[in-house]
Amino acid sequence: MSHQASKKLKLNITNYSVKGGNLKFYVKTRWSTAWDCTSSILRLKNQLKNLLNECPEILNNKIKGLLRTRSFFNDINTVNTLLGPVKSAVKALEFKSTTLANCFIELIKLSQRINFLPPISDQNFKSTCIELFNKRWKQFDFDLYVLSYMLHPYYQGKI
Repeated sequence: MSHQASKKLKLNITNYSVKGGNLKFYVKTRWSTAWDCTSSILRLKNQLKNLLNECPEILNNKIKGLLRTRSFFNDINTVNTLLGPVKSAVKALEFKSTTLANCFIELIKLSQRINFLPPISDQNFKSTCIELFNKRWKQFDFDLYVLSYMLHPYYQGKI
C-alpha cells in the first residue's frame, strides 16, 4: 500500500473511531502475524472499501482488483478462521507449562475448523488444507499424543 493510501486509511480509521489501529502486516518469521494481518483486514473492511470508492487512484491495481473481488473478504475470513488455532498453538508452545496435551488439543481444534470450512471461491482450498494437515498429522507419534490428551486434567472422556 502506498504512503498516500496508508495516510488516508489512518485518517479514515480515526474519523470512524475504529478500535485496533491500522492494518497489521505479515512477517514471515512470526506465525501469529498472519492472523493479526487477516484480522485487521476484516476489522477495516468498511474503511478499505471507502478508500477504494473515494480515491482509487492512490491504490495500486492489484489491491484494487482484490478489494473489488466479491469473495475477497469471505476468503480472508476463512483463512482467519484457520489461523486462529494456529496462533493459539504457537502461543501455547511459548509457555513453560505447555504439555503435549495442550498441543494436541490445538491440533484437534484446527482439524475441526478445517472440516467445517464454508465453501469459498477456490474450490480446492479445503482439500488443500486437509492434505497439508494430514501430512503434518502423520509426523506425530499419535499414540503418545492421545495418551497425553487423556491424562490432561480437562479431558472429559471425549476424543
